[in-house]
Amino acid sequence: MLKLNASYSKKVPAGEEYSSQSYHASVEVELPDGLSPDQLQARIHETFDLVRNSVEAELHGKSPVNYGRKWSEKPCKTGLKHPPA
Repeated sequence: MLKLNASYSKKVPAGEEYSSQSYHASVEVELPDGLSPDQLQARIHETFDLVRNSVEAELHGKSPVNYGRKWSEKPCKTGLKHPPA
């Protein structure tokens, strides 16, 4: 099993001069052995997109479940989708 860690952070200006707010999300997923290089690259890209889109959705007040999702499986109890195995 391979482990993939993806994270994304963004600072945005706050209301006061010289201040900002930081937003950050990270996820660790396990990937099956035997993925081809193209499959591995696709999973890395999809995982990073999930994390980045979740942060951007929070910044824009949108639901992360419906904001830029690419994963094809049904949402789990937390509302987030799991990647295909």
